[in-house]
Amino acid sequence: MGSLSIEMSGSTPAHGFQGSPASAAARGGSAHRLYQQAHLGARDFEVELPLDDRIRLGDEPGGEANGDIVELRGRADVLYRTRSGTWILEELKTGASAAAREVARCQVEVYAELLLRKRGVECRAEVVWLDSVGEEICRETVDPSRRSTRRQRMALALGRLSERRRRARSRTARWRELAERLEPPYPRWRAGQRTMRSEVAAALSDGSQLVVEAPTGAGKSAALLEPALRHALREGQRLYVLTPRKTQQHGILSLLRRVLPAAPPTAVQRAAVGGLCHLGLGACAPQSCERAADPVPDDPLAQLAPTRSVAAKRDLTRAFEATPHCAYWSARRLSRELPVVVADFDVLLRGEFEVDPKEPQPAPILLIDEIHQLPDRARSHWRAELDSELLDACERSLDLLASKAAASLRSATAALRDALISIVECTDPHASGVAPDAFDPSLLADLLGVFDDACWRAVDALYAGVVPSGAEEPWIATWRAVGQLQRECSAADRGGSVPVAFRKPSGAAAVGLWCVDPAPRLRGLFARASTVIGCSATLPGGDAPETHLGFDPARCSLLRIPESRDPARRRIALDARFGTQLRERERETPRIAAAVRSWVEAAPGHALVLAPSFAWLGALERELAPHLRLRVQQPEDSDERRRAHEAAIALHAPATCLLAVAGGALAEGIDYGGGALSLVIAVGPP
Repeated sequence: MGSLSIEMSGSTPAHGFQGSPASAAARGGSAHRLYQQAHLGARDFEVELPLDDRIRLGDEPGGEANGDIVELRGRADVLYRTRSGTWILEELKTGASAAAREVARCQVEVYAELLLRKRGVECRAEVVWLDSVGEEICRETVDPSRRSTRRQRMALALGRLSERRRRARSRTARWRELAERLEPPYPRWRAGQRTMRSEVAAALSDGSQLVVEAPTGAGKSAALLEPALRHALREGQRLYVLTPRKTQQHGILSLLRRVLPAAPPTAVQRAAVGGLCHLGLGACAPQSCERAADPVPDDPLAQLAPTRSVAAKRDLTRAFEATPHCAYWSARRLSRELPVVVADFDVLLRGEFEVDPKEPQPAPILLIDEIHQLPDRARSHWRAELDSELLDACERSLDLLASKAAASLRSATAALRDALISIVECTDPHASGVAPDAFDPSLLADLLGVFDDACWRAVDALYAGVVPSGAEEPWIATWRAVGQLQRECSAADRGGSVPVAFRKPSGAAAVGLWCVDPAPRLRGLFARASTVIGCSATLPGGDAPETHLGFDPARCSLLRIPESRDPARRRIALDARFGTQLRERERETPRIAAAVRSWVEAAPGHALVLAPSFAWLGALERELAPHLRLRVQQPEDSDERRRAHEAAIALHAPATCLLAVAGGALAEGIDYGGGALSLVIAVGPP
């Protein structure tokens, strides 16, 4: 027997919805408040009415008894009584897609049943569709007061929830069985790796936080990933492996293929819209996409190859290219279905690592590679600016639009620009620098909200309520900048951000919120995970990861792994006689190749040559091929091809020179082992 708590309040956006520059939830909340305020004079008028009940599955007609208890909690938007004495229950919604309409119908029917259970009040349930400023577009009476029909529909809905829980329990059992079949990535663990694995296991066991600092080549990724993966599978948790670069994600995916058995699909790579969209768009555009109507199949797992344990970006593209479904939204669904998600830091910074509230699981595990790069990424992600030049361009573009909505937006633009200039002039009339704490973000938030509402009116009038993607008009680009600033001004966890006012070199007045210390906000995100494990070869801040990285000082420990390799084998030589800029490639390649050839021929065994790009790699290959035995990395190399490159650098294989790209799959997160490499040459090191 289990219990399930379901929170039914809040927005329910459909898959594929093109999000606004300000959040869709903020837009809906504003429209709700405006509608509620306009109808306060109705009889027995109530808003935001809390409703809750506990239901044992199987107690409802047609239900299947299994002992599960569902706790339903919601908040009805509007309840009032007409002059004839009829009670009306209204659910207010914006964004009336077909999927959102169906969700709203089910939601208001459940509210009507909860109201009957709680107060004994029969009511007429209606869904009211609003525009961005709270004006009614249309309303839909969902069901007359026929309790039996409503109860049957509710029983069916709860039955579906019960089935989801049954599948979740079955999935957890499969994960536990899979945990016993994991394969070690290497034949044996080195001493430093054994220490790391032991500390990771302890952190996972007691739900603490761990930061590991180990030298490059110490095998951090494998030593941390394998025990974290085994623990997540055994405990039914989801493991997020986060890295700052795609090349590092490829290394993690390759490592997972070694550890996981051939089947079933277990890990998925999360990618941005532009990386998976079959139209090549950088943002969803439902109005021009034939897959928007049905973006996700009922069972996206069935589309994946059953013998491939890891679904990388290219696997997702191939799996869904011949279907009517969207690879991006299917990957989003798979990240809630599969136990391992490999993604960029943005998934963490956007807070997109939550478990599905309808399928309760333990809080996820975060494994963060190259964590020393996280603070800079966070500062960039949480930085918002707005300047008068952008608002001027916005106003000029609106002069070409002759509509009431455009006139309203012009007025909001002028008011926002005047306020922005006033803030800068009051702070520093001569604009001699950046002034911190220059304004109260909550005051600016009101004007930003007016601008946002005006933009939504323009979208409703000009684009039928759907934000266009692709080539944008200047006012839409301004809207996106305003939305970022609006989100930061209204963020509840704005710790570490400073409101600033300044003049740009062009003289334009600018205000912004700069995240100068991301640690407080990172600490809040980390608190939503059961365990956070970070690793790096170069940690900032010495012995205080909680100061710079946001770890909880009461839960965090720091592990340092010393260099274990013989210093005599790590002699470093720098030669600054060569130019390695892109514009110097044609002139310098013959000289660099001659030096590389002389060094490789003088050293016994294998050599690894790292180039700044594949273009450099091709140029060096043409010069070195007549003289050396080469293996050359290619952009399209498969995992099998990369393994063949590794095999060529074996201890007793013929001396080979491997040409690879710095920062790529053959340069990071890979253990050549056995002392096979006698020389590593980096062309153009940072």
